[in-house]
Amino acid sequence: MLDFCPQMDLSFSNHLWMEIHEENDDESSPQRMLFGDNIRRLMRSRQSLDSNPKLSVRADVGVATLSRIITCKTAATLDTVARLAEAFGLEPWQLLVPNLNVNNPQMLQVSSPEEIQLWERLREVISHQAVAAQDLGSRKSEYTPKGIVPHSPIPKKDKKNKGGTA
Repeated sequence: MLDFCPQMDLSFSNHLWMEIHEENDDESSPQRMLFGDNIRRLMRSRQSLDSNPKLSVRADVGVATLSRIITCKTAATLDTVARLAEAFGLEPWQLLVPNLNVNNPQMLQVSSPEEIQLWERLREVISHQAVAAQDLGSRKSEYTPKGIVPHSPIPKKDKKNKGGTA
């Protein structure tokens, strides 16, 4: 931040800022085009905000600024993005979603404590299964070529002995 100093010549810094600003002023940036397109589409879908003056009043953004944003002549500040989103009843990030469905915008839902607990339990189960699969893979040498571990045979049920041992 520059402190005000009467001896400081600000004309050089202003000139330098203008050169940098002009070099980085890319009217065709994908982000500007996406943002401008989403604003235009939202305006067409809402009769109460279907003109620059109407949206300008609702969002507290100058008509000329709004026009430059929509036509991709200038980038919107974060504050402007937030005000425009609020005017449409959206969150700022929603204005940057490609192929925004203006009648049913994408939403992020906050998970309930029960849902969070369920997801944590699901992660545990998946983690345990992965460990078990690794353990099983490391014991392959114990298997016979047919994939059966040689152990004592499974007892057959004997009709005379109802206990199930031979």
